[in-house]
Amino acid sequence: MDIDHMPAGREMDALVAERVMGWKWARWYQPFYDGVVRTLVPLGNTLLEQYGEADGSEPLRYQYYWRCPNYSTTDIVAAWGVNRQGWEWSFDESPLGLYIAVRSSEGAEYLAVVTWEETQTYEGAYALGRCRAALKAVHEHKPEAL
Repeated sequence: MDIDHMPAGREMDALVAERVMGWKWARWYQPFYDGVVRTLVPLGNTLLEQYGEADGSEPLRYQYYWRCPNYSTTDIVAAWGVNRQGWEWSFDESPLGLYIAVRSSEGAEYLAVVTWEETQTYEGAYALGRCRAALKAVHEHKPEAL
């Protein structure tokens, strides 16, 4: 997968949640959809499931749902959260686009370039660039991850 050309969107958001932020995939049977559902669960959380009414008449199921943040689009707050301990960020802009770099705790630097045509907004360019740089940094340490 070519991270430098990956567009912003839910696929990138899920990769960032899983590979950078540490979210885990969970599967469970969902009778409303008549099948198995897959969802991302934040680090340190689990799916809460409880079956059975107090009187035993009908199964009752409780679940917590987590919505994967829009890391790569225009949610600048979510984009700021894309980080790991020891990473240092820098950015610069030019008439062509935005340059975002992350330096890992090991000292390696990963650069992402986002052209203004890709996103049309500063917030979108920043969010997409931060996600691309972060994915490059984790990909370097776990190449099989992407």
